[in-house]
Amino acid sequence: MDEATRLRDKCGSFRILVMGRANAGKTTILQAVCGTTERPDVYDPRGRKIRAGDLVLIPNTGRGGQNIENEIRFPSNPGFVFHDSSGFESGSTEELGLVRAFINHRAAERTLKGQLHAIWFCLPMDNDARMLTTAELEFFHRCDTGKVPVIAIFTKFDSLDAKAFIELFEGGVPFGDAQDRAPYYAEKRFDQIHLPRIRAQKYPPAKEVRFRNMHENGSTSKVGQENIADLLKKTTDALTTDVLKLLLVSVQQNNVELCMENAVKSGSITKAAQRAHNTSKPPSQDQLRQLLKEIFAWFPYAWAPDDVSLTIATKRRYTKSRDPYFYEQDFVRASFTSYKSI
Repeated sequence: MDEATRLRDKCGSFRILVMGRANAGKTTILQAVCGTTERPDVYDPRGRKIRAGDLVLIPNTGRGGQNIENEIRFPSNPGFVFHDSSGFESGSTEELGLVRAFINHRAAERTLKGQLHAIWFCLPMDNDARMLTTAELEFFHRCDTGKVPVIAIFTKFDSLDAKAFIELFEGGVPFGDAQDRAPYYAEKRFDQIHLPRIRAQKYPPAKEVRFRNMHENGSTSKVGQENIADLLKKTTDALTTDVLKLLLVSVQQNNVELCMENAVKSGSITKAAQRAHNTSKPPSQDQLRQLLKEIFAWFPYAWAPDDVSLTIATKRRYTKSRDPYFYEQDFVRASFTSYKSI
């Protein structure tokens, strides 16, 4: 059994608290992350399934009454467990206290399985009057999440693009040029006016992402895939341990590039290259087998080698003293005698 499989068996799931007001795009994001358009299953703290009618993580204009301790899971990817802080937008001291109590409770869990691993805070950008509410700023000012990173997700960012286009066009910029320049103009204004308000708080988010065109077929559109890839990458980068990074990479099924990037960052390939550079001997079969296992640990939903038979082939040329040196780079031929899906 490889490291990723052992980690998933031990920890079960990657646990995320999802925050944000109604119509912030929370449901759309979670469905895209889990690769589905279906509604999730909801379980109470005792693990009992709650009927669909009690689900609050649904786009609407009302405030929900979801218990923050309830677990939200999508059958398409049960490796993610979500908690919803619906009702937080009211901005009351009581609601903020409930969120802080939940974070502290999860931080006190002894097992990695029961701990909270990340927080996704959805902040919609489609309402100038409520761009950043008092309740949202209060969270970043008063709520210390400790080692749990907060990722600020600025949703519906294309609304700012539309406003930027109107300003440019009405300012005399030709129609086509205004369309092309609007996203850059919107980003620049947001960075100058709104982003500093969050970054100036006592506990600012660890990372930030911006979602555009969320309504365009969710995760199946190119834009949707780019949004989710950016979110998963920023979340992985914000995690403080390699164990949590491997856990997140092992449960997500959307982003192969994320797997590749973290396989490289893990250092296994670099260490193998350094060993090869520091010795005149080719790597042993055990060393090569271990290297392959370490690399495949970051690709949990690919077909990985269960039993690897390695053949090392080396072309050599000899000096006059008959001491061998490598004429061409050693290469490895690996034949996978059996496969398993992890």
